[in-house]
Amino acid sequence: MNAELLRLGLLFVGADGTVDWRSGRVAAIAAVRVEVGHGIVVDLDPAFPGEILAWQLSATADIPALVVPVGDPGLAAVVAEARIAGPGERVVPGPQPAAAWARFAEVASVRRWTMRPVHHAGLLIDRAVAAAEVGLMAEAATLFIYAEDALPDLIRRCVEGELPSAVVDLVRAAIRAAQRAGARGTWAASAAELEDVAVLDDSMIRSTLAEWRRHAAAVTGLAGTLGETGEPTEDSDFLDPLAVPSRIIAWGGANRPELRIRHERDDGVLVLDAPVAAGVDPYCREVGRLLAYAADRADGTLVAVAPMRLDGSVLIARLPANDRTPEELTFGVLDADTDVAALRTDSVGRCLMAVDRMMIEAWAHQRAATATAYAVSPDAAESDLRTVAAERRSRQRAARTLVAAARKRLEREARSLTADDGTAEVLTTLLRARQEAIGRYADTIETGSGTPLLTDLIPPEPGG
Repeated sequence: MNAELLRLGLLFVGADGTVDWRSGRVAAIAAVRVEVGHGIVVDLDPAFPGEILAWQLSATADIPALVVPVGDPGLAAVVAEARIAGPGERVVPGPQPAAAWARFAEVASVRRWTMRPVHHAGLLIDRAVAAAEVGLMAEAATLFIYAEDALPDLIRRCVEGELPSAVVDLVRAAIRAAQRAGARGTWAASAAELEDVAVLDDSMIRSTLAEWRRHAAAVTGLAGTLGETGEPTEDSDFLDPLAVPSRIIAWGGANRPELRIRHERDDGVLVLDAPVAAGVDPYCREVGRLLAYAADRADGTLVAVAPMRLDGSVLIARLPANDRTPEELTFGVLDADTDVAALRTDSVGRCLMAVDRMMIEAWAHQRAATATAYAVSPDAAESDLRTVAAERRSRQRAARTLVAAARKRLEREARSLTADDGTAEVLTTLLRARQEAIGRYADTIETGSGTPLLTDLIPPEPGG
């Protein structure tokens, strides 16, 4: 598909003045929805952050609030002409976002789909810098205020040689962005110290890489224990990442279930439990809004919903069995704001959920491969360069393996569709479109994912 066809989409104008543009493409990873202003949302694909899948303005939305961050002045005329023409639909090219938008979209994607624990201050600063770069100065200033205590600490760690030179460059950029946004803080006094910071020495490179590997091993070890179900009355299931906020329930990896189900036959109850992610306040708002559900495995019909309650670091829900066994049901967790009708409980929905999990993890491996390359300077010791190169290749292989598995899963589901009610053709088209999007992404795995963010380069805080 050439670039011009990729940009085409349908523009809908509602009778109330709502304007909604949608491309004909689907996301390769899993779509991210970003609110860039009151009544303005943009959908994007983390695999291609410089492209826009869809955008929507409410009737009362301020048009410049979309035009400014996206960086395409022509959008204003498109919206104005569409509203003058009145309700209806027409084919028009999509926006051509500026380079700063791609970084903003990348940060939004990392915030939504990074499933492992992150360095929270690093993510805050990434968000603040990205907002400043697209002209959202009020948002940037607010985020810098939230990061006021963290920025001086990062400056100190850079000065003391704890962090890679790529982090030093990003912290310098953050200081410049904070100054443009009019933010003030204790970091200003120490900012000048960064000017003379040297690159990370070889011993610190090895220490940083080792810290990342220890963290990765700890996450993998946790995931492995979650997948073991020794009792015949126990079962397990997978979290749907679309239904819950990221990094609240511990991520088990694409092919490791996070949810454990126990059948208490005497009480006629199915007990579902899920571990809270490391570093999460168990009493935070997000934890308190989680619900568990069970659905019929054959047709996806929802059969039970129950609130989750905290027991130590584990969330537990008790669902009525209604004379059913775990083998007859599928299970999941959802946020209270999730539309129950949108839960992916039927066969195609479960397929897309599995594909999302694989693609989110493949994307994470790709980002990690790029971040690894930035952990060393070109003049580092040869042994460290070999270590980094091997780590990068390993991550890229993992990404390719997951991408191949996702494509096979879609193919298998498409071949299984036999419905006679006209839905099979529509669903097959959807699955093929996702295959095509993933195939396009597969061609980019080796070329990297751009310049890493602080979130990519700084290991999570202890305990998180």
